[in-house]
Amino acid sequence: MAITIFCDESGYTGPNLLDEQRYYVYSSVAMPHELAVEVVAKLRTDFQINSTELKFDSFSLHRGREGLRWLLTTYGDRIAIFYADKKFCAAGKFFEYTFEPVLRPLKDLFYGVGFHRFISNFLFAGWDEGDLVTRELIEDGQKLVREKDRSKLKRLLREPLHLPDGDDPLTAIASFCAAYRRGILREIAAINADEATARWSMDISDTALLQVLEHWGQGGEEIEMICDESKPLQDSAAHLEIMATTNISAELGFPTPPSRRPVKLAKPIRFVESKGEFVGVQLADVIAGAMRCALLKPKSREAEGLRSLLEPRELAFCIYPQPWLLDLRRPEAIVNMYILSELGRRSRAGLDPLAYMPQFIADIQREAPAIAAAEDE
Repeated sequence: MAITIFCDESGYTGPNLLDEQRYYVYSSVAMPHELAVEVVAKLRTDFQINSTELKFDSFSLHRGREGLRWLLTTYGDRIAIFYADKKFCAAGKFFEYTFEPVLRPLKDLFYGVGFHRFISNFLFAGWDEGDLVTRELIEDGQKLVREKDRSKLKRLLREPLHLPDGDDPLTAIASFCAAYRRGILREIAAINADEATARWSMDISDTALLQVLEHWGQGGEEIEMICDESKPLQDSAAHLEIMATTNISAELGFPTPPSRRPVKLAKPIRFVESKGEFVGVQLADVIAGAMRCALLKPKSREAEGLRSLLEPRELAFCIYPQPWLLDLRRPEAIVNMYILSELGRRSRAGLDPLAYMPQFIADIQREAPAIAAAEDE
């Protein structure tokens, strides 16, 4: 028999990643429909959850918190959770729609040294510290993808002032985007050519569902996905099924484990109303809400005792900042800082950003350990 997986989300704000709701969570519960009915009934009777539809807010009182801990303790091995810091996702999307189109012919080289993660973390760090230029760049990146109107941009695609002593990393980023804007704008135009792609290009729910599919499918058993209704996921479901059941997700650069094998779907993904027959979706909603609470208010009373029960259920490829990737005592950070500096220099000089880049990166990789050691002194 196929394994039934119920899914729901919390913190969804559509393609606006810069909304006040910082975290997006997509949770899944693997259990037969009959067991889900029993679990919901027990939560109602034993823990006095009386709401018409189970939601995380229903578990705010003392008995409710006990019920939530019981659910996570008893059925924890049936739970898998994806979450994403949406502000960090916006920084990642900035790289995806500005740097990647220009660097694509050597994509494997740049991704191999973690240049995408370095740029994403650098931009997020600036955003988190309140740097105005960083915020304007990231806001412009989202605006360009969503609204497609260059006239509304404050800083992106505009040539920055040159610093006499050489550009700092942020100016190098701005210079790169301005110099190679033709490639960037071609990418945006290609996205706009497909209405569905254009509408959900900043959305991250498809990434979430794909990661859940990958997780539950790696045991080799057939799985049946039953998800709460979601317009972007319903629009992309057929494509996600192809990505999960073939090797195309790895080819497109989606994070997949080395031992990954295609997922076996018993039937197409189903989308249902959470108030309907399949109450397992409500359990997924409760868990998603609990996870978002733990992320937003880690020291709150509501989150007390939940984090230790939720952390083991997090998927390997959740999306969150990794500030250590900016530590210049690490050779990898030195390599990426030099790559950014070189790309900034080439953009100023009107040079090909990719010419001889493999040799440049190989040379700096040899020198990086000594430079990093000097930084550590």
